[in-house]
Amino acid sequence: MVSDKQIIELLTSLQRCMIAYRRVVQEKLKTYNLTISQAKLLRVLTEEGPQSLVELSKKLETATSSISGIVDRLERMDYVYRQRDEQDRRVVRVGLTEKCEELLADFPISQSQQLQRHLTNMSSDEVRVLTELLQKFTQCLDGNTSTESQARG
Repeated sequence: MVSDKQIIELLTSLQRCMIAYRRVVQEKLKTYNLTISQAKLLRVLTEEGPQSLVELSKKLETATSSISGIVDRLERMDYVYRQRDEQDRRVVRVGLTEKCEELLADFPISQSQQLQRHLTNMSSDEVRVLTELLQKFTQCLDGNTSTESQARG
């Protein structure tokens, strides 16, 4: 049985880890005048091409109204454009501008390269074990969530 002390230590460690990682990412993005939310949206558009606001909201697990605000700000920065879908004029697609593609090409290092710099004190085996344990923990949380939902429903 896991003790309360162990659970508190786990939660504290996870929280500190996420805060530290967020700080590293924010510092990097600050040099490009971007927020984490904006960078996530740009990543989706880079990887998958133009998307509707609804598609972006699903992929980023964020309300469409929030996505619309992020797109508004990126549009003012001339990083994205909005264009009506030719098949269905009700749908507006968001894509990357040439200015944004140039910006993304100038990003000095990728996310994995950035993280690599911070993993210098961990061996490859330690990273593998950490990844496996985090995946297992996520599965436990996902399993408990679906079990709790079924018990309530």
